[in-house]
Amino acid sequence: MESLLTRGAPRLQELTLIGPGDWSPSIQLFEDIAPQLEVVALRGCGLPWRSPILSDLKKLSLWEIEEHFPQLDALLDILASSPRLSELVIATTHIQLDSGISSRRVKLLNLRSLRLEYLYPEVMTALLNSIDAPLSATCIFSTELEGDEEVAVELADVAERLVALARSVGNDSATLTLKPSSRNMIGYSPGDEEWDAVLKYEPEGDRLGPLSITVNAHPEKHVVIFNYLSGRIQPYTKASPPKLRLAEIHSSSLDDEDTSLLLTLNRTFPNVQEIALVERHGSTGMLDALQRLFTQPAGASPLFSSLTNLTIDGWSHSGWVAWLQREWEWIGNRGSVSSLHRNLTLRLEGGSGDTDGLQALQQRAAETLALYNVQVEWEPQRTQLEEAW
Repeated sequence: MESLLTRGAPRLQELTLIGPGDWSPSIQLFEDIAPQLEVVALRGCGLPWRSPILSDLKKLSLWEIEEHFPQLDALLDILASSPRLSELVIATTHIQLDSGISSRRVKLLNLRSLRLEYLYPEVMTALLNSIDAPLSATCIFSTELEGDEEVAVELADVAERLVALARSVGNDSATLTLKPSSRNMIGYSPGDEEWDAVLKYEPEGDRLGPLSITVNAHPEKHVVIFNYLSGRIQPYTKASPPKLRLAEIHSSSLDDEDTSLLLTLNRTFPNVQEIALVERHGSTGMLDALQRLFTQPAGASPLFSSLTNLTIDGWSHSGWVAWLQREWEWIGNRGSVSSLHRNLTLRLEGGSGDTDGLQALQQRAAETLALYNVQVEWEPQRTQLEEAW
């Protein structure tokens, strides 16, 4: 292997090395001649971190380096000498920290993607304090939440990025996506007792765009995590509350404030006007959420009293529509008002629904119902439905 790395490489543009975990070349890389090198990806192996070829990079990825890892200063030297760097990944990799607290900070003006995943807490903190990424960069921070430690302690440094973005959005309307899951979303397979919090911020072109928070955690921790994170950005959303996009939310007791994500969000963002519910796997979380939005316990105030737009993006609309029909019948028998008393603009996206249910929705909300790419079941009646809309 090392013999291939000893000769100069004047035309080398990309270098990918995968090692056994404890290997690092002991020679001078490419005779320090690799002027066109722009992309370096290392997995399970180190390099001479002070090598001059590790400069002016566009992409740098460090995976699973537990031996022969770089010192923080050496890593920051690589970053500082790579002003064109657009993608940086550091995952399951150790970084040797100095004994004191480093005040050095490297500004990466061209960074578009930053991923820091499954690092020791002190390493995560050091990197977040040392890397100045543009607010328009897409950032993914993944960390294990261990034991019963305080969420505020475990996620404090990661949440600072969320706060910075929320502060910069200011009075502009932003979308906050919350996605609870116990299924890992990025290819890492933690054990039964290891859970993750993944924060992702996505720009829209040169604008600051949606805030997206995915929490891959034990369901018992979802509300605690979201309560902490949403609470951190709440002071910056008073003038213009965020649009909420809730994806794959878990089933919970309708009245249990400790497990209901909607109750938590209603306390934090009571003036929200737009909510999207996304359910692609057929769980009961969607139905629980709609029951909580459309019905209230006796004497309770409605959730999100300013809500004007509700989007339902699901694999099947038949279940919740059937429930809503039964609710209408029950309300009608009592002589009460319709469940859609808010005069919501109701938008259905994707999935499928049966003809009877969709026709009932159309009759109840003819002026405020919109369907997009919804497959109508019972083909013989499809023409009639299409004419109605």
